[in-house]
Amino acid sequence: MYSTAGVMDTLIVKDNFPGDGADMSMTTWQYDKGYYDRIERVFYGFAIVNEKHHYTENSNAIYRKYNRYYYNNNFYYKGLLLTEEVRNGGDSLYMVSMNRYSHHTLTNRENAQYATLDTTVICYYEGTGSADIRQEKTFRYETTYGNVTQQTETSTDMPVVTANISYHVSRRHSKQCGNTRLPQADNYC
Repeated sequence: MYSTAGVMDTLIVKDNFPGDGADMSMTTWQYDKGYYDRIERVFYGFAIVNEKHHYTENSNAIYRKYNRYYYNNNFYYKGLLLTEEVRNGGDSLYMVSMNRYSHHTLTNRENAQYATLDTTVICYYEGTGSADIRQEKTFRYETTYGNVTQQTETSTDMPVVTANISYHVSRRHSKQCGNTRLPQADNYC
């Protein structure tokens, strides 16, 4: 593991207003499975980040946990969130969010590659042990600039909602780059 990666392990915030509730909040983080690419000489981040919120008026007892799992073994996917779990202090599961990505190449630029978020599935457990609500979002992209062209969302007992998105070049909203005017979408400057 890359030994000099700077991380935050504790954050304490004091409000300086006594008598209005908790005067201090504390959040702690734990990191695991860091990856350093020795060939590229780049740290790709940690695969697991655990965040804990503490109840400072009750001996710093943990009342909420976020367990986040990230890609950290691929240049194009590094830092992208795979899964997030939200749990209470008793470790009961409240919500899970899962993301699925894919890899693309822009059609108008040679070797310009990017990752897209294709699907997000969110399951709400609310501490009951079963996912009573399931929400799914899907995204479609055009390959010229990698812009989202369609977003679809569905949920338990909800009809499918689809948003179609289109883009156009406006001469009013363009950048001046030397003596050539380029559309805002072609951000070469």
